[in-house]
Amino acid sequence: STWGHSTKNLCDSMDATEPLEEQQMRPPFLPVDEPYDYIIVGTGLVETALAGALASAGKRVVHFDANSHYGQAWASLSLKELLEWAQRNESPVIHAPSAEELAAAVHAAEHAPPVPVETDGTVTRARSGLSELEFEFADESLRAELLARSRQFQIDLSPAFVLGRGRFVEALIRSRVSKYLEFKAVEALTVLDPSAGADDPPSFVAVPCSKSDVFASALLSPLEKRALMKFLKPLMTAGPDAASGLAADESSAESDEAGAAELARWAVEPFAEYLRAKGLSAKLQSLVWNALVLADAVASPAQMPCEEAFARVRLHLASVGRYGRTAFLATLCGVGDAVQAYARMAAVLGGVYVLARTPQSIVVADSEIRGVICSAGQFVPAAGLVAAANALPELWTERQGAGTHVVARAVVIAKGSLLEEVAIALHVVPGSQDQSHGPVAVLQSGPGAEVAPAPFFVYQLRTVLPSNAVSSAATARAVLEPLVRRLFRWPSDADESDERPAVAALGFFCHTRGESATTAVAPRGVTVVSDAHGDVDAAIAEAERIFGQLCPGAEFLAPMPTPEEMEWGSGDATDADTAAPATAADAAATAADVAAGNLDATTPSAPPQGAEASPSPGPDASAQPSGASE
Repeated sequence: STWGHSTKNLCDSMDATEPLEEQQMRPPFLPVDEPYDYIIVGTGLVETALAGALASAGKRVVHFDANSHYGQAWASLSLKELLEWAQRNESPVIHAPSAEELAAAVHAAEHAPPVPVETDGTVTRARSGLSELEFEFADESLRAELLARSRQFQIDLSPAFVLGRGRFVEALIRSRVSKYLEFKAVEALTVLDPSAGADDPPSFVAVPCSKSDVFASALLSPLEKRALMKFLKPLMTAGPDAASGLAADESSAESDEAGAAELARWAVEPFAEYLRAKGLSAKLQSLVWNALVLADAVASPAQMPCEEAFARVRLHLASVGRYGRTAFLATLCGVGDAVQAYARMAAVLGGVYVLARTPQSIVVADSEIRGVICSAGQFVPAAGLVAAANALPELWTERQGAGTHVVARAVVIAKGSLLEEVAIALHVVPGSQDQSHGPVAVLQSGPGAEVAPAPFFVYQLRTVLPSNAVSSAATARAVLEPLVRRLFRWPSDADESDERPAVAALGFFCHTRGESATTAVAPRGVTVVSDAHGDVDAAIAEAERIFGQLCPGAEFLAPMPTPEEMEWGSGDATDADTAAPATAADAAATAADVAAGNLDATTPSAPPQGAEASPSPGPDASAQPSGASE
């Protein structure tokens, strides 16, 4: 601890809202009148969006989260909640329950008659995707002031500014979930001035994204302006990228067939070659790569094919001007509100939410999922189980593609803005020359974003590390602390002329992300969720991929019915009631399988906790979004 105030000592001085022992003593509170179609573990963005989509398709869903709040790795936490999370994020050892405990839970369930239950007695360690957090305060007076105003802070575990035409925004509009959220346009997109030396005061310059921005930019010479416009023109006329969910503008595409044909010829070539062929200077190449492509990876233009880079730039350009001068929106009160919005959608459509309780054992019969036994000892029958890899037995999952990526993170609470009279901004610092880390994104959120009280700002720094990096707070500190010291003024700095924002509190941690899949030994009915921390569009794409597997042919995140469209108290069967899925019937067959003695139980890697069931997540939010509708 640089300033001598460790997280553990801070947390020990806080009053816990409720002892864990009391949570575990709560009686079961989960209605199980018939088997559920799907049990979903964890309330991250992927899981809640998937729950909303499944509920809108008529599926019976029950959603568990071991935490007492929504969001999991996508949560937005108050300052005290962040420190408490840091303390309990350590991976506990989970023991498989005894055969007697399993039998008692299954025997008590209406859908499973008494039979002997076997367990292999394995011991599993929970595998969290988030490392430990090192958090410090500048001094005792600031510590007291910040903790006294703890509830006025909303600190994202997976911060993100969202593209105006990305999958995330399009899904909010299509599903009508946008009515639960509010946004503000990101006011500025900047890059660290490439002409500034390492010892010079930091200076950020605006990124030109539109034609008027290009010609008004003081950063570029007349020759560079013409070169940049020549580069952007075919990408502007090609229309929004398909990833945004919008079709390309046919008239625009036809007006520049030659440009489109040229882009097609370069599709599989390295992006660096295209940049050089377009005559872009080293400064322009850095600007395009770091601020328009916004590659969230340890890579270079030489390693990315043009097709992927073109798609990123098109989506960025298509998003500019939709809701503001930049391409980005900031979710008021943090990204965690978007998680709760999708959870609310699922709850309105019949989903059941259970906080502070998690599956402790998974019941399997004939190599098929039959349900779970939760940490309160209640058996919950279901035909399908959806969870991240860290909530499933290790033998059931494996990494796919490029494997695991480590993302270094820093959270800085400081007094003042990096840009004068700008509250919400995205700053980009180019990645290291030796590719020890990718570009650093600095997300600045002031009081206008409702994540911090005046005069404080929350700065979220993140950068991707090589796949062999160690996921730890020490790693994040080693990578990001030099930049933090350059951008912000330390309390010990005595120079009163220093106008940099003054650090009040500071934290470092890492998280991992990557694609996961089930292995051949996983029972049927198990679906593993891939990590997408910090990328809201990737999270929605992952939810849509899983939904397509579970409900082929159904509309993903179909529009929520209006109150006028919903039937209240009529007693008549609705479409959702009559659409009894085959999977529920399969789950109901558990009784016969159990009676035949074909019952097995496997212990997932998730800590047993207390219980709280919630028919609808969080307080009702009727505020209309300021930017997510057309």
